[in-house]
Amino acid sequence: MLPLVIDEEKVFIFEFWFKDTLTQGMYCHNELFSKLRTFDIRQRSQVYRLACKLAQKDAFVVLTCTATTCSLWGSLRSSLIKEILLNPGSLKSPDPGFSPNPSDRQ
Repeated sequence: MLPLVIDEEKVFIFEFWFKDTLTQGMYCHNELFSKLRTFDIRQRSQVYRLACKLAQKDAFVVLTCTATTCSLWGSLRSSLIKEILLNPGSLKSPDPGFSPNPSDRQ
């Protein structure tokens, strides 16, 4: 399944505790997601490719976009997403020059 791309203003975002830190969550399409990372909107095509790679590994992922950012979310039901949440460094960027917006990893 290809990742969904949704306007961030059209989803319900909330915060929850995970590993002793406050983390952003999202409710969309009867599913609960955790924010994995936020990127600059100019990197949207690279983020979409990363999302496609995760989807090929059976992870249900969604991209949300604002005018300036693109966020990658993973379903809390996915075992791969749980691994990424437990080991945030395991989420690799697709290109060497690809850097996330560091201000928004929660």
